[in-house]
Amino acid sequence: MTTAVRRSAPLVLLACALATSFFVATPRALADEKPVALTIVDEQGTSHVLSIEDLGKLPRKAVKVPDAAMGSIEYQGVSLPDLLSHCGVALGKELRGPRLASYVLIEATDGYRVVVAIAEVDPATTDKVMLLADHRDGAVLGEREAPFRLVIPDEKRPVRWIRMIKRISVQRAHG
Repeated sequence: MTTAVRRSAPLVLLACALATSFFVATPRALADEKPVALTIVDEQGTSHVLSIEDLGKLPRKAVKVPDAAMGSIEYQGVSLPDLLSHCGVALGKELRGPRLASYVLIEATDGYRVVVAIAEVDPATTDKVMLLADHRDGAVLGEREAPFRLVIPDEKRPVRWIRMIKRISVQRAHG
C-alpha cells in the first residue's frame, strides 16, 4: 500500500461514515415519527388525549419573555385556561366554593412535576398568563423542551416552567 493511500484511508472512512449518517434514522428522528399526544385528566377523572392536530384547532397565543443570552424569546402555543376549558374544566363564575381548593398537576417525561392552583389558571380571577408552548421563536421546541413546555411570564424564577410535558390533571385537595 502506498503512503498516499494509507494517509487518505481515514479520510475515506470519515466521508463514508458522514454520508451514511444522512440515511440512518437517529433516535430523535424515530421519536419525531411517533404521534405526539398530551393527556388531560379533568376533575371527574376522565382522560382526554389530545394530538398535535387537536391542539392546533385551539386559539394560538404568543408571549415574549426576557432571556439573558438572547435578549428575549417568544414562545407560541395554547393558553392553559383554553386547554382546560376545551377538556370540560369549568372556570369563571363556576369556579367557587370547594373547587377553589383544586389544583393542576403538570407532569413531565423525566419525572418532574409542578402544581398550579386552579384559581391561578382562571382568567376571571387573575390576569396571570400560562401558556402551554409547543414553539420557541417560530420553531418547534427542541429536544430538551419538547413536546410541550409551560411558560408563566410574570414569575421571577421559572421553576414552574416545566418542560417535556406529557400529562396535565386537575385534582381536588382533600383534607
